[in-house]
Amino acid sequence: MVLPKDGQEVLGQVVARKRDVEGYPIGKSNSNPILDTRLYQVRFSDGNVAEYSANVISKCIYSQVDSEGRQYVLQDEILDYKRTGDEVDESQILQVSHNGNIHKRRITKGWKICVKWKDGSTSCESLKDMKESYPIQVAEFALSRGLGDLPAFQWWVKDTFK
Repeated sequence: MVLPKDGQEVLGQVVARKRDVEGYPIGKSNSNPILDTRLYQVRFSDGNVAEYSANVISKCIYSQVDSEGRQYVLQDEILDYKRTGDEVDESQILQVSHNGNIHKRRITKGWKICVKWKDGSTSCESLKDMKESYPIQVAEFALSRGLGDLPAFQWWVKDTFK
């Protein structure tokens, strides 16, 4: 989750409940959020650990999801790509349709796009999903990396920039 730290929004993970010197959890739960005094330890990607109250953590979680609990994270930049080993090569791209016509397969199988998200996290997503969500950005990235003529890209990248 993204939490405020040193005046910035930083990705962190709750790792433990804060405890006193005798090992007892600090703070008490309460149905009234104003009276909830629990403290938690949050670890950030730089390795630092900080204390946050249950209220601050709850507020941050609720601010990052919609009414049905879904989180939406926007892409910051495409970092890289990788092949998964099961991509279709040029020799497998042609197929015969049910009416006997030969055409190129439209397939994105075997490719991952590595992305940095606005919340600071990174992940590698399937080309299929990235193509649907960010077609222009992925097409520009593919062309900049010389991937536009590969089977997984050529059927849609060139159509994107007609």
